Amino acid sequence: MRKLKGQTPNNYRVDGLFGYIELTDKNGLRIGEVKVDKFNLSRIIQAGRWYLHRRKDCTTNHVFGSLWSGGVRREILLHRFLLGDYPNLCIDHINGNGLDNTLSNLCFVTNQQNSEKRFGSDRDSQSGIRGIRWEESRKKWLVRYKKDGKTFNIGRFSQLEDAIQKNNLVRREVFPYNYGDVPIINIMSILNETNVNGPGNRICIWTQGCTKGCKGCFNPESWSNKINTQWTPQALAQYVLSQECDGITISGGDPLEQPEALLKFLRVLHGDGGGESLRADFLPKGIICFTGFLIEELDDGAAAECLEYIDLLIDGRYVEQLRYTSGLAGSSNQRFHFSSLPGRGESRLQRSEILIDQAVEVHIDDIDPSIIRVTGFPSIDRTFLKRHGLRIESDE
Repeated sequence: MRKLKGQTPNNYRVDGLFGYIELTDKNGLRIGEVKVDKFNLSRIIQAGRWYLHRRKDCTTNHVFGSLWSGGVRREILLHRFLLGDYPNLCIDHINGNGLDNTLSNLCFVTNQQNSEKRFGSDRDSQSGIRGIRWEESRKKWLVRYKKDGKTFNIGRFSQLEDAIQKNNLVRREVFPYNYGDVPIINIMSILNETNVNGPGNRICIWTQGCTKGCKGCFNPESWSNKINTQWTPQALAQYVLSQECDGITISGGDPLEQPEALLKFLRVLHGDGGGESLRADFLPKGIICFTGFLIEELDDGAAAECLEYIDLLIDGRYVEQLRYTSGLAGSSNQRFHFSSLPGRGESRLQRSEILIDQAVEVHIDDIDPSIIRVTGFPSIDRTFLKRHGLRIESDE
C-alpha cells in the first residue's frame, strides 16, 4: 500500500511499548488518539492518513484509513489493516475500546460472538445493563437474553440488585466469551494452498509460543509468547470450514502449549462430536500436528485429549545433528503416531505420502506484501542473508 498523494501523515507519540496516533477532524482539530503497538507504528503511519470512524448504529468508535492498494483507493478499518480481512469473521476489541488497537486487544470472533459481546444496554432498557429491562405493567425488572434468534425470559425481580445478580450468572453461562472463559488461540501465521506441509492442498496453521528452544529451529520467531494474532476456536474453525482444502497441518511454535484452545478448535471442527465424527469428504488428507513434546509426556489433560482428533502426531524435539531430509519431520528422532480410530489415521494419510522428499515454498503474504513467508523444511543461513541485505525479523 502507498499513502494518498498530498496527504499529511498523522502526528504520533511513543510511550514505552506503545504508539499513540493523533486523530483530527476535517478542520485539523484534535479529537482523540488511537493506541497501537510500537512495532506496528511505522507501518501504520507510512500507509496513509487515519481518521475517526463514528457509526450511528454502533456505540464503539473505530479508526479507518483511506489507502491505495493495487492502484485502487479503498477505505479500511485499522483493526482489519493490522490483522487482515478474513471473510465472514469479525474482529473484536476485547476491552470494548475501538481506539485500543494493540494486538493484545484484538481477536477474531464469529458474527454471533461479536453480537453477543456487544457492550451497553438494550434500547428499551432503563437499567443501563444489557439483558435487564423495566416492565411498567408489572412494575418489575425483567431478565432476558437473546441467542440464535430466540428470546429467553429468565425471571422478574422487584429489586434491580437481584436482577443484576441473576443476569450476571445467566449470561456467564450462556455467553462465556463475554467473560473471558473461552480460551483464545495465539496464532503466528496461517497459510492457504500449501503442498509441502503434508499431502494434498493444505491449510497450515502456525501457533505462537514455544518453550523448547531447539537449536537450529526453522521458526525461532515463533518461540516468544507475545500476542501475535488472537482467534477464538470457533472463529478459527469457521475460517477452515470456509476454505477448500484437503487437510490441515498445525505447527508452531508448539500447538500443544495451548492445549485448551486447541482442543476446543478441534472439537468445533468435528461438530462437537468425537474423533470418529469427521465426515469422510471433509479434510480427506487429515489433520497433522507437530509438537516438541513426546507423546509419553502428555498427561491426562487437554493436550492428551487433542490426540483423539488428530490423524497424525509428529512428536519430539528438533535435534539439529539428526536433521532429516526424506520425510515429513525435521529430525530423525521425531516419530509418527497415526490415529487408530476407524476412518482416521492411515485411512486418510498413507505412510508413503509422509515419507517424501522435503520441499520448500515461498509465498508473498496475502495481507502484507512486505512479508515473504518461507515454508516447508528450509535450510536458512541467516549470516548469508544478512550479507545480502536481508534479515528475518521478530516483532520482539
